[in-house]
This record gives sequence, C-alpha cells and structure tokens, in this order.
Amino acid sequence: MPIGQAKFGLLGGVDLGSLELIQTQDVSAVSDIDFTSIEEGVYNVHFLVFALPNVTSVLNLRISNNGGTSFISSGYQRALQYGSVAGSFGEDKSTSATSMLTFGSSSSGREKNGYVYLYNLGDSSKYSFATEHSMNNHSSLGYYFGFAGGLLPTTEAHNGIQLEGGTGTLTGVASLYGIKES
Repeated sequence: MPIGQAKFGLLGGVDLGSLELIQTQDVSAVSDIDFTSIEEGVYNVHFLVFALPNVTSVLNLRISNNGGTSFISSGYQRALQYGSVAGSFGEDKSTSATSMLTFGSSSSGREKNGYVYLYNLGDSSKYSFATEHSMNNHSSLGYYFGFAGGLLPTTEAHNGIQLEGGTGTLTGVASLYGIKES
C-alpha cells in the first residue's frame, strides 16, 4: 500500500494540512521579535517555534491589530501549568494579563524554548487565542516545562505577533509558519 493510502486509512480521510514557512528570524540581543507580515488572510492557524538560549528578562507573546505598529498590552486572559525537574508543580492564571502568553521568569541569561499554535488571528468575528508548550530555565525552579492557553476576548482581526523581551534582550531563532488547510 502506498504511503498516501496508508495516511488516508490511518487518519480516516482527514488531511491535517501542511506547514508553510512565513518567516524565520535569527536575532542577537534584541528587545523584541516582531512578525508583522503574518498572512492572516491566508492562514486560520499559525505555528510559532522558538529556541532562545539567552533571554535576559521575561518573555511574553502579544498580538497586534495595526500591522505591528504597536502590540496590545492589556486585556488578555491566560492560564499556565508548570512542573520542574525538582518535582514541584504550579499554576499561574490571570483574567487581566498584559500578554497572551508568558514564558518563564525574569531570570537573566536563561534558555526559553517552545512552540505556540495561534488561532483565528485574521477572523474579525472570533476571539484570537493560543496554546503553547515550552521548556524554560528558572533561577529557583531549575529546568521546567510549561503548557498554557491564552486569548484576547475581543472580536477583531489581528495581523502581528510579538515575542516581547520585557526589559531585557533576546538571542536565538524564531520561525513563524502558517498551516495550510486543504
């Protein structure tokens, strides 16, 4: 049986789409990583992956409704669960957050790696929301995983994504993909 037929059989005829690269940014000591041409009219789902070996402050994800001229910094709702290599677990949640997602703490010189799915960014009739899974290095927790969800409860189109570095800098690579639906 050809592989295509096997895929069709295993997935029950469902085509999950394909990743199409929109942009990759390789940065060194920048305050933010902005994606301002996200093709929100083409893709209903975006996939952002980042590997940042040196983050000197907190890392947040924000979205824009004006092409990245500015990024929305209030009104988000989010919830995070985490677990550390030391065996501690916890949560962080907010109904009035300044970012859709947050990764790690404000510890200096720490690694932050992960991926984010963003939904409905270009659809002005739906809320924009995101889910993430990440691995971080924290000053007191050590290495820990986090998984979270966040949304902006406003029905408007969003056309920019920012990884915001707080008062510090970001070094590493981030890539934005669109998931093409067939």
